[in-house]
Amino acid sequence: MIKSHLYLSIFLASLVCALITTPIIRRLALKWGVVDRPSARKIHIEPIPLFGGLSIAFAFLFIFSLFGSFNIELLAALFASLIIIAIGIWDDVKSISPFLKLSAQILACWLVIIFGTRASFTNNPDIDIPITFLWVVGITNAFNLLDNMDGLSVGIAGIASSFFFILSAMNGQYLIASLSAALAGSCFGFLKYNFRPAQIFMGDTGSMFLGFLLAIIGLKLRFTNAEALTFAVPIVVLGLPIFDTTLVIISRMMRGVKVSEGGKDHSSHRLVKIGLSHARAVFFLYIIGVIFGFCGVVLSLLTISLSYVMLAILLLFMIIGLALFERIKV
Repeated sequence: MIKSHLYLSIFLASLVCALITTPIIRRLALKWGVVDRPSARKIHIEPIPLFGGLSIAFAFLFIFSLFGSFNIELLAALFASLIIIAIGIWDDVKSISPFLKLSAQILACWLVIIFGTRASFTNNPDIDIPITFLWVVGITNAFNLLDNMDGLSVGIAGIASSFFFILSAMNGQYLIASLSAALAGSCFGFLKYNFRPAQIFMGDTGSMFLGFLLAIIGLKLRFTNAEALTFAVPIVVLGLPIFDTTLVIISRMMRGVKVSEGGKDHSSHRLVKIGLSHARAVFFLYIIGVIFGFCGVVLSLLTISLSYVMLAILLLFMIIGLALFERIKV
């Protein structure tokens, strides 16, 4: 009961903190001229303040520092997240090259690895460390790519954080549960100002920060079910950003377009193309995100044989989904 009250306190405190700080950050962004201006590849028609990611990061870090506990691995992860925040701010202000962003992401990932956080897919460091780099950098950029429609990326991050909270609380990981609760509250507090019509964008500062932390939390999940496919659960929970990133990469490669370039070829844009409003497209993807989250919880409870059956079914649905979405011309 005490833990339940603590989790609720962390969630509500981070939510309220984000609700309070976001308007302040918005006014500062407008004052400093840090705005996202309209362009052919964007859907907004007037400049929107950036730096919303700072309110998410502040709410998360401030509230967790008050309620949470720390170990060396977590401190390293939080310090590494500051690197992600710094490079995100730089990109929001100056629009830096993809190479510089990637270099900062690799540096941040290297920092968490040397302090003990890494994948345990094979228990062979020569294999698991490259997998860790691929996972962390991949998820960081997946949420950056997913930030293409009002409320989408931060809403999916809030949903994923909520399911990571459920999974960690179910398995007695109180530190990871507290971390997830703080992140979920920060996301949902910011969402009030980011849902269509958005009053502020979180920018690369927010999208990369959320992707990086969710990747780290996914690596730290442990399960009391000895037969659980530990590596697969976070992949399933984060299935939507992985799906969207895969769709964009395949689509752009087929069209001979640079993967790093922006465009209106994401799953959200394709849903709008077939007649959904922006808000309904985002809500539809929220539902898909929740379905992936529930599948992750179920997967953590299954035997190994049933887990592989479930993964095969999910993979089949994702392949069908990719084929259907790719048929929608953009």
